[in-house]
Amino acid sequence: MNNKDNKNNSKISKKSVVLTPDFVAKNIYDNVKRFPFKKVLDVGCYNGNLSQFFKRKKNVELIGLDIDDEYKDNFDKFLHLDFINCKKEDFDFKPDLILTNPPFGRNQEFNALYPDLFL
Repeated sequence: MNNKDNKNNSKISKKSVVLTPDFVAKNIYDNVKRFPFKKVLDVGCYNGNLSQFFKRKKNVELIGLDIDDEYKDNFDKFLHLDFINCKKEDFDFKPDLILTNPPFGRNQEFNALYPDLFL
């Protein structure tokens, strides 16, 4: 599978978006809000449902990363990238906190789960 096929495959799988339930997103926020983070990266962010509660904290930059840029305005900064193909050089910042609800399917080319490929 080449890079173009991987991007097309990502767009196909993106049509089956599973949003993080609000109560889960709120629970995650409540468990980490006391920590001193300034830059929050939401990988596979889609509309920002997972990171929505982080907007409440002052002086936090919310950064979204997704192949779909329809909701890019929901973030302070947005990276229009396929997280499977992004590289360290694509980031001009160091996040203090990374949130993700990525597709949990298996990438055929690498025979690995998508979250494992990002990490």
